[in-house]
Amino acid sequence: MVARVRIGGVFTSGMMSYADHAVITLAELAGALLHLPKKSASMLMITSRDGVEQDTIVREIRRRYPEHLMVLTFKDHFAPMWNWIDLQKRPIPVIMSLIAIVSMFTVVSTVLLSIVEKTRSLAVLSTLGMSPWKLALVTAMRVLSTSLIGILAGLAVSVVFIVVQREYHPISLDGNIYYVQYLPVALGAW
Repeated sequence: MVARVRIGGVFTSGMMSYADHAVITLAELAGALLHLPKKSASMLMITSRDGVEQDTIVREIRRRYPEHLMVLTFKDHFAPMWNWIDLQKRPIPVIMSLIAIVSMFTVVSTVLLSIVEKTRSLAVLSTLGMSPWKLALVTAMRVLSTSLIGILAGLAVSVVFIVVQREYHPISLDGNIYYVQYLPVALGAW
């Protein structure tokens, strides 16, 4: 069918398999273009509010309209994408744990090198009469300051990368393989 229409807007869902073939229009216009009966529809998309159980809505629709109807949730419609996301969630804790272990060893080695480097200074302070308790406190403050600087610098760099990716999408993906056009990122406290 070819028809002259006025485009009211363009949307992107971020999912290639959906955005490449979805057109949202009034049911009356689609029915007139396709010469459909007034009460026919090929697809009805229902958007629910947050906190509403989708399974309850699906069961109710299936109960009320049992014949000739296939009801799919968003997860059902894009099942391969959700399976891919679930698959990616399995190795992520292991990878993040390894990164955390390497980071801890880096902090410990930095602190040890700092202490070894400051051995003469600590010996001079001890000779001048500083108590072992105060020497330990100086060392602990050095460890704490090094750790805090590393954590804050790492958080700042991470937040900058996440914001840049979310706003400008410098890392793009092949939507036919990964179901999304850009590397998805989320910024959360956890």
